[in-house]
Amino acid sequence: MSFFKGKTFITMPKGSSEERPLKEFLNPKTVAIPLRAKNVDYEGCVSVGDLVKIGTKIGEKAADSISSSISGKVIAIEKRDHTSLKKIDHVVIENDFKEEREPCEYVDTKAITISGGGVKEPSKIKVKLGTQLSDIIEFIGGYTDEVIKNPKDSKLVAGAALTGKPLVTDEIAIESTSSAFLIIPPSNYREMSCMRCSACVIHCPKGLQPVQIAKAHKTKNNALLQKLGAQSCISCGMCSFVCPSFIELTDQTTKAKQLVLKDKGGK
Repeated sequence: MSFFKGKTFITMPKGSSEERPLKEFLNPKTVAIPLRAKNVDYEGCVSVGDLVKIGTKIGEKAADSISSSISGKVIAIEKRDHTSLKKIDHVVIENDFKEEREPCEYVDTKAITISGGGVKEPSKIKVKLGTQLSDIIEFIGGYTDEVIKNPKDSKLVAGAALTGKPLVTDEIAIESTSSAFLIIPPSNYREMSCMRCSACVIHCPKGLQPVQIAKAHKTKNNALLQKLGAQSCISCGMCSFVCPSFIELTDQTTKAKQLVLKDKGGK
């Protein structure tokens, strides 16, 4: 389901998953495993129609490899949405539910947390790598009526509330680096003009001027961004959190940092 507004400002307390038992969702009909790990793309080494077991190598890069988390048949190799916000090649495998394994040690599951006021049952859940987030949310009860009725103003965040990455779809695969997802329903808060209170400057751990950085980013003024120190932003989320005008400062300062680093060749 591709309907989330990709911004990170938190406008209400998240639903808690504390003190909840660990659930298990270990028999998905299919998994879609991204051929990417540690920010590096891998070469696929299987073809459509191949039969695989848990631990079968499906992607490789030098001495590293990516393996299947279920046994079954490869039914597609296609580009899909990824938490990197890019389209990445995925190996799609149909589960035969035989749980056959290769004679090697391979961790094929991951425990994640799904929380926030936008899901009916915030949960801690153990899933197979490659399971789609949308399938997991459906398994734990689905979205609240607020999110279903007004998806464009709802938010999906991968990671922690303040430092997580905003996503625009729940059609993404669980990876070994996945940890938590936060679903936030629509709120009555709306962004207003800056009131020059300096709260963002006062609370910035790096002593930056987030509003000025955001303005410079909108005009793509790299020279000014470097002068303002945008490259020093740590994306902690504090500026957005304290802003009384609900301005999406973290989103802008993070993008400004990426722009400066790209201009410098990533150095």
